[in-house]
Amino acid sequence: MGKKIKRYLFLYRRYMGQDLKRALEYQLDFFIQVIATFLLQSAGLVTIWGIFNKIQNINGWGYWEIVVVYGLMGFAVGFGEIFFDGPWTINGLYLQGGLDYYLTRPLPVVFQIFASKIGLNGVGNMFTSLIVLIVAIPKCKESISITSLILFLLIFALALPIKGAIILASNCITFWTKAPGNAFGNLVHNIGEYTKYPISIYPKVIQFILSFLVPYAFISFFPASLLLNKESNVKLLWLAPVVVFYSIYLSLKLFHKGLKLYESVGN
Repeated sequence: MGKKIKRYLFLYRRYMGQDLKRALEYQLDFFIQVIATFLLQSAGLVTIWGIFNKIQNINGWGYWEIVVVYGLMGFAVGFGEIFFDGPWTINGLYLQGGLDYYLTRPLPVVFQIFASKIGLNGVGNMFTSLIVLIVAIPKCKESISITSLILFLLIFALALPIKGAIILASNCITFWTKAPGNAFGNLVHNIGEYTKYPISIYPKVIQFILSFLVPYAFISFFPASLLLNKESNVKLLWLAPVVVFYSIYLSLKLFHKGLKLYESVGN
């Protein structure tokens, strides 16, 4: 088992290394993406600042607390763009017969898809969001203990794979629709924008969707609630391992079910 994991890690590094070399061939594009991401993140922060010029808090959340939630989701988006960008290629692979190449190799198809692409625009998102968090967390009024900080980091790291599971599951729609484009995947991705703000401001049905159906809240809102001592919001946080497990399990199940529908271009 240990040897198998080491082999996959080695192959993953090789795959990602090759794609990184390809992506860095156009360094100007990389810097443009980083700058564009920085400007986009800044625009979001300006919007929050504009709102708080009119009001003091949103459902008990102050300006810097909401900036923490915003930064966490931005970091998760950047992480997903770097490490979970591969599933966005499923549509093109399906329509152009590229899955044939993966199916003939002695490696799991889903592993090859995840390892095949690195989204360098995620570097800008992660870097900008990290700066936002470093600035915002000390500004929060609540005293943050070492214990809550460690628990926060553990839960946040545990929850990051949820992002990959959501991306994979939403892009599997291609196997059934057979249509060009990633409209459904983009729709599901954009739902994550709602969790750049505390989900407690939304109706219960929206909270349920963001917590369990498309569980982005476990990446931003619940970890932030733990860190900032929002006790009324952390009750569901301890379901994080269960949510991570079923998110990964269901996305893989959906992918393999869809893959059985794939018809090789040679047929």
